[in-house]
Amino acid sequence: MKKYVLAIDIGKGTSKIGLYGLNTENMRTIKIMKPRNFKHSIEGLDGIGKALAGIPMDQIGVMMESTYVYQMPVVEYFKRKGFDEITVVNPLKIKRTCGDIQKVKTDMVDCDRISAYYFFSQWKKPLTVSKEQREARELSRYIDFLQKEATRVGNKIRQNLSNVFPELERIGDSKGSLFKAGFLNLIEKTPHPLSIRKKTKAGIISTMAGKGRRDSSYAEYASLIIEAAKESLFSAPEGGIEASLILPDLARRLRELSKQIEDAEDKLESMTKEMPLFKVLQSFKGIGKGIASHLTAEIWSTEQYATPQKLIASAGINPSRSQSAASIDRYGRIVKAGNRYIRHWLFTAVGCILQQNGLGRGDKRLAEYYIKKHSSERDHHYVATIACANKLLRQVFYRSRDLAKTGQLIVK
Repeated sequence: MKKYVLAIDIGKGTSKIGLYGLNTENMRTIKIMKPRNFKHSIEGLDGIGKALAGIPMDQIGVMMESTYVYQMPVVEYFKRKGFDEITVVNPLKIKRTCGDIQKVKTDMVDCDRISAYYFFSQWKKPLTVSKEQREARELSRYIDFLQKEATRVGNKIRQNLSNVFPELERIGDSKGSLFKAGFLNLIEKTPHPLSIRKKTKAGIISTMAGKGRRDSSYAEYASLIIEAAKESLFSAPEGGIEASLILPDLARRLRELSKQIEDAEDKLESMTKEMPLFKVLQSFKGIGKGIASHLTAEIWSTEQYATPQKLIASAGINPSRSQSAASIDRYGRIVKAGNRYIRHWLFTAVGCILQQNGLGRGDKRLAEYYIKKHSSERDHHYVATIACANKLLRQVFYRSRDLAKTGQLIVK
């Protein structure tokens, strides 16, 4: 802890900053520099530096709340200036520790509370995030954004196909190929049944193949599509906006998104595959390279967690607890206070393990644990999945610890 603290209430583009000290006689914070606004620019922050002239830099700590990504430029500025203690705190911790019964929320009060948290709370300096970890995590979350965007585009294609050529959606879904290259080429070029009727079987195969090779399944698809086009009950005209503009544009957009996701997944794998955690996750049957890459990007290393319970809490899948004397002591739903991306990929990993176990390739012990939990009348599928996610994280913790100690991956 330093003698002084710069307490910063972060906003978008503009923040409020104040310099505080500690009066050791009455144990209260004192304002050395009254909180003032500054813009997130070099000029704005240099102005704060001039106001601090005369105070040694090594006696000043910097503390601010985490506010989306708006604090990042401010953090980088103070790092470049040589401040050795820069702390970003979860606002919820400050509220729980330094909040009061008066419902007052101003930037000035927030600065006061941040300074009080700095001097009077037994906070621990958070672990620094390396450049490699930050970039891997940002790429993982960008992929998540692209996947959600691809889902939205796919749903929009379905919506428009129900008016233009509803039978095409059913054929594609029955074969699991609606959003693959062949059907996307057809949707882009000739999505309307009246256009299909004018084509020969060879013409449809050529359209589906595009510039790529002709898949052997295209001949079967072409026959089904021709028959469906003859009986199709459509509501949108052949030259209408849906068939001529919207569907072709959506098909191109989905193809671009699929390529972007594929390239980003390859890049993420190359960034994480040398990490010990990646190798640990790959040791579980049913967890592929994709899920292992995303979980590695979010967790990065288990060494920062003293116990498996702390690792579980970081994902927010630890149960809430309600206790009052001896009359009430029960566990409730998971707290969901941790990293939601870890939760998402954990549940995906458990689902893949269970699916692969059905094919004889998944982690048998985890699958048996799921069956045991799910067989109970009280435990719903989601409850059993959360229990499996807890168990999976515990095993990840201990396997990572064994790998760090012995240099060998021990799978019991």
